[in-house]
Amino acid sequence: MKIRLLTSKIIKNLLLILLTIFMFSFNSQVKKETKQKVKIKCNIVVAKYSRSSDLYFGNNEHYRVENKKLLKKWSQDSQVLKVKSITFSQFKDIPEKYSVFKNVEKLVIKGSHQSINGLDIFPKLKHIEFFDSTLSLNNEKWLNKLEILKTEKTRIKGLKSFKVMPNLKAIYMAYSEFKSFPKDLDKLTCLQEITLGAYIGKVDLSKLNLSKNKYLRKAKFITWYDKFLGIPTGVLKSNIKEFEVKHKHLTKKDKKKLKEIKRYLKKKR
Repeated sequence: MKIRLLTSKIIKNLLLILLTIFMFSFNSQVKKETKQKVKIKCNIVVAKYSRSSDLYFGNNEHYRVENKKLLKKWSQDSQVLKVKSITFSQFKDIPEKYSVFKNVEKLVIKGSHQSINGLDIFPKLKHIEFFDSTLSLNNEKWLNKLEILKTEKTRIKGLKSFKVMPNLKAIYMAYSEFKSFPKDLDKLTCLQEITLGAYIGKVDLSKLNLSKNKYLRKAKFITWYDKFLGIPTGVLKSNIKEFEVKHKHLTKKDKKKLKEIKRYLKKKR
């Protein structure tokens, strides 16, 4: 009986030791994977905005025949790798057949008024421009890889935090509609330039602290509409070279601060 009890205790102790080793190994692996996930390369990006692209596909009767011809021609082995940019007009969902273009880095989305789905089929996508469209931001994979985002005359939904776009380096938003602009701009550790022109949706610029974006070189906040308040903070502690704020609600204090910033940037040149 004593031998059985002793054997049982030994087995229990061995199981506890094995469990401890397993948990230690598991936690180490999780930590390692987490570090790998948050590793971001802040390479210099020169944002060039253009609605032109290698291929144009339209989702209407006029373009359907042309779409088939283009897809047949450019999906051949000798051509498919040459396609680096595509324009999609009036699409709600990007058909899976376009996933043959594995080297696409830039998309131009036009006239998609019900948002658009299926962008995850482009594994190298890092530059996207929306024109006269609706952009609904959820947890799509393409957001994690995105480096350049431009929206013009576009309705933006679900923009609550920049955490979903950790690699974003350039933002250009003009004449676009959004209910609120995220305050956590500091989450964009690689951000190099931002141009913001509000159309519908008030933005309190004083909530933005630009001192934490160490790669930020260009920041412009300009609107002729009644949508901006204040000016961003932290400019004098940043690495910004180009800075401009224009809107109807600039106070005397704001204007005085802008003059101080202008003098400071002039001395830095």
